[in-house]
Amino acid sequence: MRGRAVGAVVLSACGAVLCAPASPVGAVTTALVVNEVKASGLNGELDEFLELRNVGAQPLDVSGYEVRAHRPNCAVEAVVAIPPGTVLDPGAMLVFVNEGFTGTVPPEATLLRYTSPSPVGLLLGPQGSVSVADQDGVVDGLAWTTELGTTACRQEGQAARGPTSPFGTESLSRDTASTDTDDNRRDFTRTPATPGAPTGPPAGADGPDAA
Repeated sequence: MRGRAVGAVVLSACGAVLCAPASPVGAVTTALVVNEVKASGLNGELDEFLELRNVGAQPLDVSGYEVRAHRPNCAVEAVVAIPPGTVLDPGAMLVFVNEGFTGTVPPEATLLRYTSPSPVGLLLGPQGSVSVADQDGVVDGLAWTTELGTTACRQEGQAARGPTSPFGTESLSRDTASTDTDDNRRDFTRTPATPGAPTGPPAGADGPDAA
C-alpha cells in the first residue's frame, strides 16, 4: 500500500435517517481539488480510493476538511474528516483508501485509510458523487454516472461518465496539471488508475469523455 500514512479513520454514517440534502454547487475556485476517483475494483466494491491534490502555490493545511459521499438524490451518505496536522505541499496528493484497496500508493503521497460503514463502500459504484468541504462550505466536488444514467447530484457542470467496467482497472481522473474548469465531464477522463501520481491526458487537452 505504501504512502506516508496519517492514520486510519472510520466514516460517520448517516444511517437510516438521511442527512440533510446537499444542494448542487456552481463554479468553485479552490487550491484543493478532487483529482482522481475509483469507486470499485478487481477486489469488489471496497476496492476504492479517492485522491485530493493541492493545486495552489502554497502549502495548504487541510486539517478538519471533510470528504462527503452523496446518494444520487444528494443526501449525504457518509462523512470522513481529515485528521489534524495534515498539510499538503504545492502539488502534493492525499489518497483515501478503503479497507479492500489492492493498489499501491507512491511514498511521496499522503495515505489515509478508512473503514466504510457500508458493504458497498464510500463511493457507491457506477453512479455517485463526492464533495470536499472546509469550515466555510464546499470547495470542490465530482459526480459521475453511467452512460445512459443520470444523477441528480451534479456537483459541477455535467456529471462525468463513469468507468466502462465497474470492477475493472479504470479510474476517473483530471489531466496531469489537474485542470479545473468547473465541469466534471470536461475535467475527468477514464484512465488507468494511478493513486497518488499524476495521470490522465496531457495538460490542456480534453479527454475523450468531454463531448
